[in-house]
Amino acid sequence: MPEEIELDNMNEPSTRSSSSQESTVSRAFDELDQQARMLPDYEDLSLEGDTAPTIVTTKRFKRSWVIGVVIVFILGYTAVLLSYRNVNYDARTNYSLNNTSAAESLSSVGQSASVDSGTEVSTISEHLIEQESSSSTQPEESTTSRTPTVTLQELDVRISRESIPRKVYHSRVDAESVTFLPGARMSKAEDEGLYIQKYDDKVVLRKMADPQYEYVLYPEGTFTYNGLENILLSVVSNSDGQLLLFASEAVARFRHSAEAFWYLYDVSTKEITQISGKGLNGVKLQHCSFSPKARYVTFIQEGDLYIYDVVNKSNRRITSDGDGYQIFNGKTDWVYEEEVLGTDNALWWNQDETRLAFLKIDDTDVETLPLERFSSGVFPTVEDIKYPKPGEANPKLTLFIHDTERDQTDTVDRADSKLGEEWICYGALWIGDSFIIRESDRTSKVLDYRVVSKDDGSSIKYSIDSNEYNGWIENFNEMVFIPKNESSSRVNHGFVDIVQSEGYNHLAFFPVDSVSPRILTKGDWEVVSIEHFDAEEELVYITANRESHFESHIYAVNVNTGEIFSITDISKPGFFTANYSPSGRYVVASYKGPELPRMIVYDTTIEHKEKEKRAIDFTGSRTRYHTVKLSDGETVDVIEVVPPNFDASKEHPLLVNVYGGPGYRMLHRQFHMGFEDTISQALDAVILFVDPRGTGGQGWNYRSYAKRHIGHWEPRDVTEVTKLWIESRTYINPEKTAIWGWSYGGFTTLKTMEYDKGQVFKFGMVVAPVTNWLMYDSIYTERYMDLPKDNSEGYKEARIRDLEAFKSVKRFVLMHGTGDDNVHIQNTYKLLDLFNLHAVVNFDLMIYPDSNHNINYHNSYGVLMNRLTTWLRDKFEL
Repeated sequence: MPEEIELDNMNEPSTRSSSSQESTVSRAFDELDQQARMLPDYEDLSLEGDTAPTIVTTKRFKRSWVIGVVIVFILGYTAVLLSYRNVNYDARTNYSLNNTSAAESLSSVGQSASVDSGTEVSTISEHLIEQESSSSTQPEESTTSRTPTVTLQELDVRISRESIPRKVYHSRVDAESVTFLPGARMSKAEDEGLYIQKYDDKVVLRKMADPQYEYVLYPEGTFTYNGLENILLSVVSNSDGQLLLFASEAVARFRHSAEAFWYLYDVSTKEITQISGKGLNGVKLQHCSFSPKARYVTFIQEGDLYIYDVVNKSNRRITSDGDGYQIFNGKTDWVYEEEVLGTDNALWWNQDETRLAFLKIDDTDVETLPLERFSSGVFPTVEDIKYPKPGEANPKLTLFIHDTERDQTDTVDRADSKLGEEWICYGALWIGDSFIIRESDRTSKVLDYRVVSKDDGSSIKYSIDSNEYNGWIENFNEMVFIPKNESSSRVNHGFVDIVQSEGYNHLAFFPVDSVSPRILTKGDWEVVSIEHFDAEEELVYITANRESHFESHIYAVNVNTGEIFSITDISKPGFFTANYSPSGRYVVASYKGPELPRMIVYDTTIEHKEKEKRAIDFTGSRTRYHTVKLSDGETVDVIEVVPPNFDASKEHPLLVNVYGGPGYRMLHRQFHMGFEDTISQALDAVILFVDPRGTGGQGWNYRSYAKRHIGHWEPRDVTEVTKLWIESRTYINPEKTAIWGWSYGGFTTLKTMEYDKGQVFKFGMVVAPVTNWLMYDSIYTERYMDLPKDNSEGYKEARIRDLEAFKSVKRFVLMHGTGDDNVHIQNTYKLLDLFNLHAVVNFDLMIYPDSNHNINYHNSYGVLMNRLTTWLRDKFEL
């Protein structure tokens, strides 16, 4: 999808999901420091003197800067409480700015740029959203020179629901997130929660069962092979940490992929073996991972699939027709990596390692997109990638299953399919001896669940037609295996998946013998993700937004009865993701807000009534959450952030940030330190984040506004809610209003300026925008817009076309990288040509040579963020 996300860590196992090996706090403060140094007048915040009390004392607090982070927060918060005066935020909704959060003191040096237009907006700590003051004494109401002309109609953002029981497990606050070692099914008694960490040039094995345990698997940050020293960049482990895969000389390719040299290291013998199917000839691997029990290493080299037998120390070549450019075996091409599977591979092992399923992706007929490189050499170089566009040729797939015992590869029969030769694979899963694959038509409207088994062959067991709920198909979640349990009257294996039920995404159980789903959850809320199955408790762990659009709590659902329990405390706002040990004994919950992020480790074998201990408890009310009713009765969600020294008696500039992509939710109740906070502090500006209709988290009626109508509702909703905000708040300067966005957000910004014609938004900042959806990739675009021949008016409306409207905007700026493989710079160049034809000259332009969609090549990211800040400062005339 058109959004910027950082390249996945290479040390992750080959799975369909990813978990960072760094803590949220660590990343936040690394970015904070980086952004602070970008801005003018950088101030050194190093602390001297008193230190803060220790919150958690475990051996994992060896990273002293984590403690420094805590010190900054506590001392900063104390200073703020002593120095900030109470300010009336808004008498109409009884707001208060008492107890300003510690995060505000940090914003004085500028905060990290959150430029991923598709990354959820996380937010600063606050009280619950009930419309009452956080202080019993209200300051006197401020007076302004402007009178509000309207009153916003708002709804409660937290929904009152029937109470559900909570499972309260033993918990402790931890310093960092972890990625557990992959393991075969085991009992909770056997599960010690093994994981590895790489720090201080060492690779160590740790246990959740014993926080003091540390076993060094490899002692250095380099390794020597054939007399040459290699820098150890990433590590992948087998289930017990005794076999490791080392990566060196990695070069990032696209969002989730990289090419690198890979080596197998045996911890017990200290033997190192290079993994390669074509000799040690300098050909890097496109993928490398262990099979479930680590009998094999699966790797892809120049588009061909190999397996290395760890026991026999021999290679087996599975395919021979790959080229790494247009024929990929087990490897995702650009569009499958970006829009469909979200990973660098398309291969699936069964648990006993006897069968390996994989896709062959054939891009022979797909058009080529040239990416020019300018910064090295006298002449530019060109890299070609296969990039399918709407209405043009798509990749063609073939599904194979390799039998390791017979050393034979068979093609899966799909003769009964009615999805066409350009069908899409939306994920797959082994269930015992059966292989389940989700297949969709080219425009992602029909989903077939195909079952492939040794005994019964290949057949479609269940189909979903998204037209029945006016929606579409996409990879909302990977399926999760549910083993049979005859004592629970579950006589066959099955799986759980997310499906539409009564207009919302919910959890469903599919028995593999019939593959007819039984819906496990219900209500006007949505299951966000399926996380893990606890076989001993018969519980499926999920995250869901049951309490609020803005939140994500952890729940457990009984796979037999559908009874639902909360795991996290749903009585107060929160946003959680989670990571699970193989048996589900240990749950590492990543609390991302609204208060200070932290990791909470639950031991599900110890259940009691105590509540979790909290690392730091501080509150503030700088950030507020709103659900606003528009003139036609529909609602949009809004987050407002006000500057640290906010004064309601004066007028402040306004910056609106928007993404708006179909089905995507940007607004969340997370702790936030980003570019917008920097702008708020530096320019004394009010910030609004807006999720217009068509975005996710509120059911299919809401999502479906985007179907066949990209670019219609986003500008209307963003403009109307901003206009209402200005008219109902006296503290907004209507002449100093700006909108900005990146990627799809850049498109939404352009469409909003086009629609608004300078009436509400006087300025705009646009980064890497789509300007005509005929130039974006086919799978993403056709999922929402259908084929161009079937929706010509929709495609026409969606492009940037009213060029005269831009002349009414005071000033706007366009920025794009020439090496953008996602939203190709052709989008901006075509728009510039149209601007020339219509004599539109009231804009500024910055091109970043060789930068991809992240715009981070040769220091360009820092330059871009600084330019956005100074550009907006100049336009607000500060």
